[in-house]
Amino acid sequence: ANGAADKGAHRPEPQGASGDDLGTAAFVYERVEDGYYALAHFCASRPSLCVAGLLALVAGASALLPFLELKTQPTELWVAQGQPSVWQRAYTEGNFGAQRHEVMIITTKEPGGDVLRPEVLSEAADLEHLLRTTTFEGHGGRAALEDVCAKVRCRAGGPEHPQECIFQSPLKYWHASDFREDPDLYATVSNLAAKDECGIPILRKTVLGGLETGALGRVVGAKSLMMAVVLEPQPLDMARAWEYGFLAAAEETNARSKFIQVSYLAQISQDEEVARLAAADVPLLVASYVMMIGYVVYAMLGSDRTSSHVLLGLQGVALVICSIVIMLGLTVVFGVPFTPVSTQVLPFLLLGIGVDNIFILVSTYATRLREERSKRYTEAELVGSILAQVGPTITLTSTSTTLAFLVGSLSVMPAVKYFCQQCVIGFAVNLLLQLTVFQAAIAADCRRVRRRRVDFIPCLTTAYDKAEAKASAQVGAFLRSPTFALLGGAASEEQPPMHHQPEPEKEDALSRWMRGSYVSWLSRRSVQAGVLLLFAALTAGGVSAALRVGQGLEIGEVLPRGSYMSTFFERFEFFSDIGPPVYIVQSRVGVDPDDDRSPTRRVDFTDYEVQDALGELVEALELSPWIKPPALDWLGDFQKWALIVSNHTQEVIDNGGRVPQHLFYTWLGEFLEPGTDFAFYSNYLSFDEEGMLDSAKVMGFHVPLQSTTMFVQAMLDMRALCAPFAAKAGMTVFPYSEYHVFYEQYAILVPQATKLLFSAITVILLVMTFLLGNVLLSLPVLLLLTLNQIDLIGVMYLARVHMNGISIINLVMAIGLSVEYLAHIASTYNMSEGDHVRKMRHAMASVGSSVVSGAFTTLLGVVVLAFAKYPVFQVYYFRMYLATVLCGSIHGLVLLPVVLGLIAPSCASR
Repeated sequence: ANGAADKGAHRPEPQGASGDDLGTAAFVYERVEDGYYALAHFCASRPSLCVAGLLALVAGASALLPFLELKTQPTELWVAQGQPSVWQRAYTEGNFGAQRHEVMIITTKEPGGDVLRPEVLSEAADLEHLLRTTTFEGHGGRAALEDVCAKVRCRAGGPEHPQECIFQSPLKYWHASDFREDPDLYATVSNLAAKDECGIPILRKTVLGGLETGALGRVVGAKSLMMAVVLEPQPLDMARAWEYGFLAAAEETNARSKFIQVSYLAQISQDEEVARLAAADVPLLVASYVMMIGYVVYAMLGSDRTSSHVLLGLQGVALVICSIVIMLGLTVVFGVPFTPVSTQVLPFLLLGIGVDNIFILVSTYATRLREERSKRYTEAELVGSILAQVGPTITLTSTSTTLAFLVGSLSVMPAVKYFCQQCVIGFAVNLLLQLTVFQAAIAADCRRVRRRRVDFIPCLTTAYDKAEAKASAQVGAFLRSPTFALLGGAASEEQPPMHHQPEPEKEDALSRWMRGSYVSWLSRRSVQAGVLLLFAALTAGGVSAALRVGQGLEIGEVLPRGSYMSTFFERFEFFSDIGPPVYIVQSRVGVDPDDDRSPTRRVDFTDYEVQDALGELVEALELSPWIKPPALDWLGDFQKWALIVSNHTQEVIDNGGRVPQHLFYTWLGEFLEPGTDFAFYSNYLSFDEEGMLDSAKVMGFHVPLQSTTMFVQAMLDMRALCAPFAAKAGMTVFPYSEYHVFYEQYAILVPQATKLLFSAITVILLVMTFLLGNVLLSLPVLLLLTLNQIDLIGVMYLARVHMNGISIINLVMAIGLSVEYLAHIASTYNMSEGDHVRKMRHAMASVGSSVVSGAFTTLLGVVVLAFAKYPVFQVYYFRMYLATVLCGSIHGLVLLPVVLGLIAPSCASR
């Protein structure tokens, strides 16, 4: 048959309308089908061009991979730029310096033992001496503590050594004396007025944990000692070298000590765990992909070696892998960074959705091969008719998913934005390769089948076909021989065919079951009523559970079992009686870049009203339920010091204790001189080039914060506490703690997630309405997509999955997968003819079995994640992926056919 003339004979006919009765949408749809036919025919006729283009794209993208930007810092991933904690952190570190913290918790080897014993303190002192005196070398650097520690002015150092390292230790209760000579260790640590050698008050609960007190607050026991070292962040190689030495010293102490057990955490620990997490997921994800690919191979097996399509399926998987490589190259071109979440989720998502499309294309191809009329067409014509039939459906789902992720790329959370941008690129490339290169692969497979060549080894033919070819050649020779002519036959030069068309493939069992028994069962009124009642109950339960989903990402979910970091956080939560430090930063100029009301005038700290406002602020801070008093208040101590000084001078301090304005800076210089009791406050003040006080901070400690809700609420309440005093003093006042930048996301998480998900669903509605040309069919899909998200969030509560940045990414991913489960069936239903039952039988037989196969493929990949070492994979990937596949598939395969049956009289075909 002539392909150009006969194209319409084997391209899908418009159903439900014909000729001039076709509406505008159907007319557009027909033109789209013509375009897909032409595209597939072109690619099938020129496979070399398609393969050459693919290789060029892969080679170009591979060359760009070394330039791929990888972001791993949580502050760069989960904190929206412009949020208060971002500029507050930048301002605080810019004026007071950034710091690196190394912490140890020391307990006795016998559980629950008292640490205030000479033998325990002796081993702790040996560990402290090791850290203070050893020069650690390795990992590209070499440093002693004096080289890298943050320093503070000290009263004990004298003019020659005015600064000392910030080393928080319970041994400072005894200064240079030997605790072994102390007759009453408990009385020493019970002294609330104790100061270290630098004059810094020793806050008992920062160095002793699990305190037991008796009458009058006297300490009678403690369960842990706590040490902390503060380092300068630069030079980084020296700081990291010392931190690795710190970790090694702790491990060595645990190995050789008789009485103490050390739990430890260094700043480098976070980077180590991120690297371990990235390395740990590689074999796990590889195993997951192997399972998925293995099922693709199994599903593509036919009744014999010729009718199988394993090689075609593997080519489809290879194209998905190629699309990932090309996507990575394009992210370099567009400047989109890669993140650990992307490496864990994106390949899985692209393979899952790509495999669904592969199953649909191959299933349609196998169905066409069974048709008798397909034998009349060339491979290019047959492939063209296949893409004309399913191309619009694949484009519909892929476009809907891509645009949904495009909306997601507008998120203010960087990790979510980067992930969605990568998905947009990946889906677009994946769709392009499936509409072009995969069509050439289908045509090649069609030639293989028609020539009866063995699947996976197409250079071989079956033994039967070799014998048939030999017999055919002998018959041809006889027909051309003189003997045949003498018998009255007409000799012919035409060669008989060397091969014959294969026997038609049988429809697979799953398609037969879904076409027959399954659709018949779902068409019963009693079953439909039961399905609707069941899903109504599920939705009601889902709404109730969704409202109770908690927020946060607990540290234990990120760390592997048995990790030294996990042990540290467990003991810190158990033994510590105090929370993280919080600073109230006061600036005399406006520093909030997003607040038009932020003052821009230079505020004078010597002003009496300013001194009064800051004094009231400290009082309010110490009364806050989130703070463990006392606070280290530079202005309050300065005023007390000034009162003492005034007794020896002719200056008079007023009743408010305010420092006279004309003496403020003179006395402040004396107050901060090295060798005085308050020299350490110089680390709490920042001066400008003119020597004027520019910024200051007050330090307090939170009460123990044991949940994300507590961290977020403490942050918000501290900001609320500072706001009225900022207005009163006419200056910028804000709380700062290192944890703020990590928990800032939860202050905007719910509105961000709601906006993101509903925007994506709305975009999908518009796209489906435009491409299907049938709003009555698009609305049920939108409804089921929304119900699916509600049920999925409800399952999160039952599975103890919290709402956080990873969950949002998974919910956006769930929209993409759910569209695949819903839109393929709805689109095929829309293109079918007849009553509801006949249309549903066609949809289930055509794409229903492919949807089932795709879902099962994804499930096999999910099961592997259940055996992950890291709880984050079990909780946020295994549980959520499993729930996503199950919820999406049952909504698409069970509820959607019932809903379509109810609206069938109003839902005409295109």
